[in-house]
Amino acid sequence: TTRNISGTHRVALGTAANVAISRKDEPFWAHDFFEFALFRDGVELTYEARASAIRLDLIADGASGAVVFQDATTLRFETVGCELRLLPAKPFAAAHRPRPGLLVLMDYPARGWHHLRAVAGTLMTDEVGLTLAGNARHFHDLPRTVTFAPMVPGLPCGGALRFCTYEDRWSDPLPDLVECEREREAGFSAWMRGMPNVLPVHREAAEEAWFILWGCRVPVSGALKRPALFMSKFWMNKIWAWDNTFNALAIVHHDPGLAWDQLHIFFDHQGPNGVLPDTVSDLESVPMHVKPPVYGWAISRLIDRVGEAAALPHLEQLYEPVVRLTEWWFNYRDHDGDGTCQYHQ
Repeated sequence: TTRNISGTHRVALGTAANVAISRKDEPFWAHDFFEFALFRDGVELTYEARASAIRLDLIADGASGAVVFQDATTLRFETVGCELRLLPAKPFAAAHRPRPGLLVLMDYPARGWHHLRAVAGTLMTDEVGLTLAGNARHFHDLPRTVTFAPMVPGLPCGGALRFCTYEDRWSDPLPDLVECEREREAGFSAWMRGMPNVLPVHREAAEEAWFILWGCRVPVSGALKRPALFMSKFWMNKIWAWDNTFNALAIVHHDPGLAWDQLHIFFDHQGPNGVLPDTVSDLESVPMHVKPPVYGWAISRLIDRVGEAAALPHLEQLYEPVVRLTEWWFNYRDHDGDGTCQYHQ
């Protein structure tokens, strides 16, 4: 996302990242991590952000920066003609350097750890200061600004940021940014080739929808026991127990395994009385506003798409859980016993 703060246009790192993130604890949003700022000779530079599906470029006067995903939870970045500062949106519960060149920050609201590394020729420093909102601390947590600067003036500098549920040694070599870009381009092109055929009049809308699905993918993490398709990477950054079936139907022709995973994810968290959670994110499953049961309809449509033989292994796993879910509706949501279940929302 992008913001204008104090007259400076910056990219906010967090909601743009391809990691599972959820709002959890106030007063800070779990997905607000850092904002990118470019500095030269102690002065912040105004830059223009230019984004593609693969790469984010930061264009300033006589300087530039680039950001590319190394993998699903790692951002690789570099700058030319300036240094890069990661300005904190919130304080961090703990900070330590387990080895030279690696900084680890505990992010309690996001329930995870930020691991920061510098590439060769780059000096990475951190200092306690203020958050972007001007807060000095929250409880015993402290904001930390992380700076990546070239050891030799004029040369490029850079590093990487990885968000993990657990602490990691992260000692494998950092790939070149161009190499990361090539890998992401290959993966994105393969995904786009899997888009269903549509009439020419619908082509532009279909490409945008297919791109959105690509951007909403989330890896296995925490309560997500299978790869997921979130409804959004913004404030609807989780999955709901009926939206998941629509995503499954949208992608089943391209990736049947990922499609069936969208159904299995909720049954992984089925309650002892048969109820399903309303939502699942990396942090938690929430059995509050249970959605109307569309699973029988969705499964029948998936069978139509893939055929009975291909669907059978999943049906063998899902049949009993769906029966238990159906019984829950009639046992717990037909309060007047008239055969019509109530949906509370």
